[in-house]
Amino acid sequence: MTNKFNTRPPNLRHAGGVRLKITMLSPFSSKGATTGRLYELAKNMDSATRIIIPKSDKYGRSKEDELFLFTLEKKSFLLLPLHVYKTLKYLRGEKPQVVYFAKPHLFTFLPALLYKIMQPDCSLVFDCDEWDPATLRDNEENFYKVWLTDFLAYLSIRLSDYVVYSNTWIREEKIPRKYWGKCFYLSNGVDTKEFRVREHKRGKEFSLMFVGLLHKIKHILPIIDAVEIAAKQISELKCYIVGDGPKRKELEEIIVSKGLSRFFVFKGTVAHEKLPELLPTTDLLIAPFSDIEGVRYQSNIKIFEYMAVGIPIIATDVGDIKRILGGGKAGYVVSPGNPKAIAEKIIYIRQNPVKSKACASLARKLAVDTYDWKVLAQKLENFLG
Repeated sequence: MTNKFNTRPPNLRHAGGVRLKITMLSPFSSKGATTGRLYELAKNMDSATRIIIPKSDKYGRSKEDELFLFTLEKKSFLLLPLHVYKTLKYLRGEKPQVVYFAKPHLFTFLPALLYKIMQPDCSLVFDCDEWDPATLRDNEENFYKVWLTDFLAYLSIRLSDYVVYSNTWIREEKIPRKYWGKCFYLSNGVDTKEFRVREHKRGKEFSLMFVGLLHKIKHILPIIDAVEIAAKQISELKCYIVGDGPKRKELEEIIVSKGLSRFFVFKGTVAHEKLPELLPTTDLLIAPFSDIEGVRYQSNIKIFEYMAVGIPIIATDVGDIKRILGGGKAGYVVSPGNPKAIAEKIIYIRQNPVKSKACASLARKLAVDTYDWKVLAQKLENFLG
């Protein structure tokens, strides 16, 4: 039986140069990473684009921006009917050619699907920026929430005209092959004018920096063990931990118990807008992703920001990381959970500054040429058009 929702729509860019009209839906405030992805794409597209989101949620309160439309003052599932009503009211008045919804979530999938039923000529696009059921399992969410998200994910894939996915593993392992023809790969990205190479005076220390939440301990422990190994050859080594979370105290206690306190500095939470100036102050950046299900399907923005500042990178070979880093030519890729391998790369970067700088320069070039949000937004428009 033919699925009427999977019929490829006609060319969406009208003759005469009329701009494509797109409405994006995200279930999160502007503080959420998913909404951040949509915002960066929207502001760099030529299309007339608006983003419908709740004004505030667990991530925080949205910033005021002309691209945003707020349906709810504060997100609540009790207010889902009101959100759907307001979203449909806007869509029926605006009549966009494309409804681009993020996440297999009732706040996005439901109004998008209902509008598609009312306006069959509209193109429905599902933005799959990670495999959410896997992330929920990693976070030990309850069975019913995982099951519902899994069901909505496959329903979104089946009923959408297009599926935009951010990690190649999502298509290879999660999207049924019969739908590959309507799929389009679009990773996350970075603003390379904001995140750029900056010159800083180097002191006597040799520093590495980790940026991320401290809500899990598994991916941080290899850094601690690697520093313990590398410090035997690099006495001036210093590791900066940027971020905060419930595991910070436990990590600090582990460092003290190992007698490594002089090698570590916890900087706490740093506002994202300050990272472009902070990242270039270190000698190397580290992204020790754990090989767990949810992480394999993510397109972590951190790695693109690391690349853009032109500092040597050590990252673990999880999911798409090696491919993003030019097959390992634009960064030093090691197996996950291997502190000895991380330590060896720290020592290598310290002892081979010219080669390491060349590697970092390649990462910067890849960020500019391939992963800048302007480049990604143009690719998306070309696909839809």
